[in-house]
Amino acid sequence: MAIFHFTVKIVGRSKGKSVISASAYLNGDVMKNEETGRISYYTSKKEVVYTSLMMCENAPPEWLHVPEENIKRFQQSIRYKRADDKDAALEKFKITFQKQRLWNEVLKIEKNADAQLGRSFEFSLPKEWSRQEQIDYTTEYIQKTFVDEGMCADWSIHDKGDGNPHVHLLVTMRPFNPDRHGIRIPVLDENGVQKVGARNRKQWKRVLTDATGWNNPKNCELWRSEWAKMCNRHLSIDNQIDHRS
Repeated sequence: MAIFHFTVKIVGRSKGKSVISASAYLNGDVMKNEETGRISYYTSKKEVVYTSLMMCENAPPEWLHVPEENIKRFQQSIRYKRADDKDAALEKFKITFQKQRLWNEVLKIEKNADAQLGRSFEFSLPKEWSRQEQIDYTTEYIQKTFVDEGMCADWSIHDKGDGNPHVHLLVTMRPFNPDRHGIRIPVLDENGVQKVGARNRKQWKRVLTDATGWNNPKNCELWRSEWAKMCNRHLSIDNQIDHRS
């Protein structure tokens, strides 16, 4: 029987987590946090065998643009000159640059000290699948489960060759066309009476609601079960998995 492993965590400011560092880790690469200037290095992680960025339909297309000057600068680097496959190295650089842009744009929006920056997943891949099957089935799952729902997905496959291939995935927490107006509710004083401001105007505040339903606690079980279904569709009867653990 194939082993089932599927965990979900939140990358948030309140826990001191860096979404840039999380992305650099899953990509095994270098990324810069434009907010702090801090650079995260994970180039020593050789187990990253595949990486991908899947943007949702409403994401700004200009975020995928990699300036020519950045490409030329990378081609002059030692990493590029020492690469055995220079085309593959350049392609990975472009994807990493796009991912860095995505998460730095998220940081520009999510300014609160308790902001949730991304949702992090780690789930096992059946070792019975070939590498191409792992890529194809994971792509299909992420597209249907997350990207089609409006999230952007930053993911990679890690495989140390120890029989434990797995996926690291980061998805965005907020839609790109949210209702920024939210619901208007009154600002109350300690007696429960609505406060009055200048010119005797009643005070209100707006609260954003989770119109997407992405934060529903039941989603975790849904996402787990959908991955189990994907696996079982492409595994033999003897290797079926059960997510109810």
